[in-house]
Amino acid sequence: MDEFELEDNLEFILQSIQELIEDQGENNPFGEVNQNELLANLVNYDQDNLMPDVSVEDVVNGKDVQGIPWEKMLFPRDQYREMKMKGYKNYQNLSYAREDALQDCKQVERDGPYYDFQYNTRRARLSIVHFQLQLRNLVWATTKHDVYTVHNQSMTHWSSLNQISTELINGDDCIIPKQRGHGSQSVSMVQFTTMAVDNDLLVVGGFHGELICKRLEDDGIVFSTRVTDDENAITNSLEIYQDPNGSRRLVVANNDCSVRIFDTKYFDLLNH
Repeated sequence: MDEFELEDNLEFILQSIQELIEDQGENNPFGEVNQNELLANLVNYDQDNLMPDVSVEDVVNGKDVQGIPWEKMLFPRDQYREMKMKGYKNYQNLSYAREDALQDCKQVERDGPYYDFQYNTRRARLSIVHFQLQLRNLVWATTKHDVYTVHNQSMTHWSSLNQISTELINGDDCIIPKQRGHGSQSVSMVQFTTMAVDNDLLVVGGFHGELICKRLEDDGIVFSTRVTDDENAITNSLEIYQDPNGSRRLVVANNDCSVRIFDTKYFDLLNH
């Protein structure tokens, strides 16, 4: 993570804390502190002070799993979380009380961890803007060592084995597909909204109905198009599946109230 990115993340935390303090008024547990006092308690960041990646051993020795220097602040992480949860609004689409729903749920014993922390790296960089948080699937882990993410307008692959991030698709470029016909066309200035990865196939959707398909073992883009010219054309979701006859299919859902099914060999539109 670059120095300015680390500072931006800490600045966001501090702004959030200040808002919590103001919301709680005299009842806040932080005492009379302000943004300047909080900022004054942070280290002066330069290249030598940037925090390294965090390992299991680091966490056992007391380091924060996210690498946030809480020891440089006026309060611990737990206290910040407590205040954050008090002001958190949990939105739910239930027509009845949550307590009634819990009675119908299967009760399970919590006798072990669901997962264990292994490693935190800031070299696999992500940048997902607000509207994309309402969508999905912009981070894919296809194996224990392969992660596909979005950073700015780049679709990247992160290898945990060699600790290298590789750009696969640049949305700012003019993307010219190798395949001709079958509705294929060039696209450019694509703002990524969703993606899917299955075996050798990476598919990406865009804000204006773009669909980009790349075979991971080949250079370049095999297929790209705009599936709709509707004014509200956001690509919401992509799904790659195998139909009963063994053929792979691609399902594309857009905000034009349409679901489209493509084959994954020539990317012909099979159903709309």
